[in-house]
Amino acid sequence: MNKNTISDELFQKFLRADKINTENLNTIISDNKDTVFGREHGFADIGDIDEYRRRVPLSGYEDYAESVRRMRQGEKNVLSAYENESFCHTSGSTGEPKYIPLSRKALDRYSDYVESYKNRFVRENGGRRLLLTSFRIDPDVPLEGDYILSEVYYRHLYLSGKLDMSEFIGGKDMLFIGDEPDILYAKLWAALAEPVIPFIEGLFLYELLNFFSYFKEHWKKILKDMRERKVPDDIRLSGKLKAQLEAMQVPEERLREIESRCSLGFGRIAKDIWHTGLICGIANKSAISEMAALKMYTEGIGIYYNGYCSSECLIGTPIGVDSCRYALLPDNAFYEFLPEGDSGRETVMPCDVVVGGVYELVVTNFSGFYRYRMGDMVRIVGMSGKCPVMEFEQRKGQALNIAGEKYEAAQLEQAVFGMRELGISTENYFIGESLLAIPGKYIVLMTYDTDAEKIPDEQEAAREFDRLLAQYNSDYADLRGLEQIDAPRLFLCTCDEYEAFMRTGGFVPESAHKKPRHFANREVSETEWKAILYRVRKER
Repeated sequence: MNKNTISDELFQKFLRADKINTENLNTIISDNKDTVFGREHGFADIGDIDEYRRRVPLSGYEDYAESVRRMRQGEKNVLSAYENESFCHTSGSTGEPKYIPLSRKALDRYSDYVESYKNRFVRENGGRRLLLTSFRIDPDVPLEGDYILSEVYYRHLYLSGKLDMSEFIGGKDMLFIGDEPDILYAKLWAALAEPVIPFIEGLFLYELLNFFSYFKEHWKKILKDMRERKVPDDIRLSGKLKAQLEAMQVPEERLREIESRCSLGFGRIAKDIWHTGLICGIANKSAISEMAALKMYTEGIGIYYNGYCSSECLIGTPIGVDSCRYALLPDNAFYEFLPEGDSGRETVMPCDVVVGGVYELVVTNFSGFYRYRMGDMVRIVGMSGKCPVMEFEQRKGQALNIAGEKYEAAQLEQAVFGMRELGISTENYFIGESLLAIPGKYIVLMTYDTDAEKIPDEQEAAREFDRLLAQYNSDYADLRGLEQIDAPRLFLCTCDEYEAFMRTGGFVPESAHKKPRHFANREVSETEWKAILYRVRKER
């Protein structure tokens, strides 16, 4: 382990992670024995871990949906005795959003472990950090409504004094925003005014790729605006933010330096323009594509892979730079690990996992979920003290994920099923994700009935599929609104053309006895798909 990224305080907790895990369970049982859930499961009579596992079954969100509904209506002590701070919304597999309780107790325990190394890196290297993610929340007013975990978590860090706004480029106004559709324009303007940015980050690495692509496309326009100290009227920013940008004093020498460097191309641009030494973001299954594209802009720069988290729990912290491995955060839950393929549903404790084994995470958190199956499969790659070190393997049921929308197969099937109204088949379809252009988008192949009176229009079908994708996944809808995912490209063909396309493109299943493949397991290309269809149709 590279201890330089881990505080001494946290490293000491790794050494006694087994004891902390037991203490967490004892605290949760004791504090919640008089809740509705605690009384139903006899928390007052539970004396050890084995008894807890006997009395409380493994669970999923459906087991809590009714209790969460009661909590959202204001009822207290249903699942948890801890004061609830907010409900984090995320997309459910049925298309209905899930609302995950998030207590103040949980937020306090999350602390700033995933931020501490970033803060230390910036202070040691000078300059300020560029956080590309913006949170659509005002931290100075009471929470109303539902949010995503990152918004509530960063608000909590700010209010607890663990975020120094002076260290962030653009300050509070560019971190916590309202309706600022062109916030990327503001982030780039403010960043170009800085001579040193040691650390560039987003929640996801994809956000960095989006930023650098925007930089490459718009640098001439923004430099012109910076020289004139005038934000154009067509840029969708508030008057306050426009005034903040226009008030920045940027020396002409700095602008000429940027202009000269950008004219040479964008290889190693981050290191040359800002002396950047570290980038940060969560990598998903598209990381290979992202890193290949990011390398041009960030070659020679280390990667800090952010924290491993979900709406239910902040689970792990990176063990080092350039390592996509995470050490379990001991304070944040009572953890169990369910071995892959274990039909008996017997869990093991974190200190008893086998290095090399694959497990599903099970958490009892400080917000009211008990023995909750996360659906995340992790591989154990080592131990730090009594604390497992993990690599994320996959999420059960996840089919596609460009920018954090985590589209599950069941959701996509519902969106496809909705296309019947346009006369489109719901049996033959093939979907992949493309990051060859930024923002990324889904590429879709669907079939139509040749005997139908009217052949569906491709553009109309693409618009309808886009609407359905947003309907069945609220995260996709948010990311489309933020322009971090582009509209899907949809190709229509006959059933015979579909079969020929799948054979020609090498997308057929490995065995004729297997179900047809509906989701591409590699990067897809709109140009390639168009060429395959052209060849198929020409040969026919």
